[in-house]
Amino acid sequence: MGNLGRPRAANARYDLLYVTSDGARERLDVEAAADLASIPDDRLIVIPERDVGDIYAAVQHVRPALEGNPTIEGVVIIGDYETVPSRPMLTVNPGLLPALADALGNPDREPDMWIVWNDDPYGDCDGDFLAELPVSRLPIVPTAGGLLGAPAKPERANAPAIGFRGAEFPFADGIYRDFVDPDPANSMWTSPETTQDRPTAPKIPWETPCLGSGDLAADRLYLVLHASSGDEMRFLGSTYLGSGWQPIAVDADVLSGEWESSGVIFGGICWGALTVSSTARLVAQCDAEATARTAANSLALAFLDHGANAFVGFTGLHHIPAREVPNLILGAPLHQLFWKNIATHGWPPAKALFRARAEFIQDPERQNANLLSRAFDMKTFWSATCLGRGW
Repeated sequence: MGNLGRPRAANARYDLLYVTSDGARERLDVEAAADLASIPDDRLIVIPERDVGDIYAAVQHVRPALEGNPTIEGVVIIGDYETVPSRPMLTVNPGLLPALADALGNPDREPDMWIVWNDDPYGDCDGDFLAELPVSRLPIVPTAGGLLGAPAKPERANAPAIGFRGAEFPFADGIYRDFVDPDPANSMWTSPETTQDRPTAPKIPWETPCLGSGDLAADRLYLVLHASSGDEMRFLGSTYLGSGWQPIAVDADVLSGEWESSGVIFGGICWGALTVSSTARLVAQCDAEATARTAANSLALAFLDHGANAFVGFTGLHHIPAREVPNLILGAPLHQLFWKNIATHGWPPAKALFRARAEFIQDPERQNANLLSRAFDMKTFWSATCLGRGW
């Protein structure tokens, strides 16, 4: 399993369609531009600048290539939201919004108002704007590995797997044990439980992380932590409701230095894969600007900059159970399905996520859930995304 998700040169194993734009090409350095030029013409779509502001216009340039090439296995977007547009998507039927508001009670439980960023139309082969193929996005050119993913050469042997979770997310332990690292000696790391003031144990000051530079370099990294939409450079540990304090689990210092790792990261983290300055809801409802983030102000992109093949995460608030549960609920089954696809089938992360999303949303038990649970499921489905090459 050590090679799962490692980047490969373009067309070395998978038949992929690359999508970029004139604006994205202009931002490439000489080496990245040469990599892009090495992609065959029939496997590269360049969206003209006139259509960059509208995803539905942009995908019209992509669909003919997918329709005419049935061997294509996936789509890789090269560019951020400013140069290759994403879409702010309402994940539920608008007619259900009043009933969902009543079911929520407290609107703070759903600050996105069911609107998330989504790239699926780029994988649409038949004109319904639903993806028939996996879609991944490389918003930056990584310092390690470059545009098309030359194999990383870490200075030290990478740990095969690492798991790190908040203390209130014990459901993740079973997923980690079953599909990420079956060695019983290697359990998930856990952030300290908190009282209303400070950690109960261990007695350490978690205002700064306990990890050092490169400590999260791994072939497989499973993170189940907290984050906020306005703070892209900190993933937080356990919370005590009402305390106003959370230990910092991962920050810029942990992702500093020159270490490299070409592994796969799954982040069960609210807004963990948000790579612009505004949530989709603020753009759709408040005309907010969506300025692209970089590796300097996004932890997800910082992982990619260190050579990670993929950061799989969520573009909105992510609903998962904050307790041990006998049967996985809310978004937790998607975590399990993704890692199962990696471990059992050896699929690359973009394909593993694509198949996991389909199985997740088509589960008969989930289709028979109540209104609010079904809405949470739809949001999980549409907000899940694969950043990085993913192949």
